[in-house]
Amino acid sequence: MTDTFALRRCHHCGRPQDEGVELKKCAGCASVVYCSKECQKAAWKIHKPACPSGAQERALNQATKNLLIHPFGFKNGDECSQAVRDFVEAHSWAFTAYTKALVTLSGGPDRALDPPKLLEIELECLCAPGLARNPANTFRFVGHRWRTADDFGSTPDGADNWERSEEVRALSNETHAGEPSFAGVLPVLYSITRINLWQTFFYPLYRPTLIKDPETGREIKSSTEMDPALLDVLAVCKGSVRLGLSLRCVAGQRSIPALPGQFVRTNKRWTWEPLFGDWEKYLDGPRPNQTVNELLSLNKFSGLEVPSLLYLIRRMR
Repeated sequence: MTDTFALRRCHHCGRPQDEGVELKKCAGCASVVYCSKECQKAAWKIHKPACPSGAQERALNQATKNLLIHPFGFKNGDECSQAVRDFVEAHSWAFTAYTKALVTLSGGPDRALDPPKLLEIELECLCAPGLARNPANTFRFVGHRWRTADDFGSTPDGADNWERSEEVRALSNETHAGEPSFAGVLPVLYSITRINLWQTFFYPLYRPTLIKDPETGREIKSSTEMDPALLDVLAVCKGSVRLGLSLRCVAGQRSIPALPGQFVRTNKRWTWEPLFGDWEKYLDGPRPNQTVNELLSLNKFSGLEVPSLLYLIRRMR
């Protein structure tokens, strides 16, 4: 299997970091990267509301963050912020699938968006001075909670964060407005316990369409049938993050479900490599990877095999 994926990509065009591309950090916040000045300029309208580019504000934020992050081995707040973004990107498939399943279990996208809400995903930092950092293992997925905009905005930091993201949310909604079944954009906030630091991402939500059982092909119409499978999806996605197994879909792969992989360091950059190329072959073989086997044991509610669960959530909008 030769498919690999670079971890870091241009925040605007998505161009991956490779030997011919040197990504540059935003000078205002140092939390996003671009492949060119043209991309940075084109993305500024969306990035500006979330970028604390003022020198005085940035210096104050950095001084506060540095006191909290030094015990974890980070040089400064920028380095910690980048580690969070790398971790979320390393597990982007799992976090997107987790959000999709959770929204469906919670009543669907319309209920998730009205009244305005955000999903907070709590992470625990596992870094320490002197330890090597693999982007898939720098944090632990602790749990989640729903928060209304009013609750989140009841503190000065929360109110400032919500206000900064208003334009981004509006632009994101405008970008996806023409897509079939689009319901709105959900802010997902990744917060780090014991560190006054968070990163906000925006996930488009879609109203569900026809859903079929991945093993029988029969249409699933009732929540009685769907909910156990979605509970298993939550467990599998959370488990994959905790186990450090990065789930991704490989172009041209025979199996539609996402494959588990790992990040390896080559030529001063992190790239993702799948552990195997086909779920069916792995399940029919000796199953040599104990971490993958632990992931396969997390389907407690539906009776569906893990690849079938990954197929199901991928097919859902």
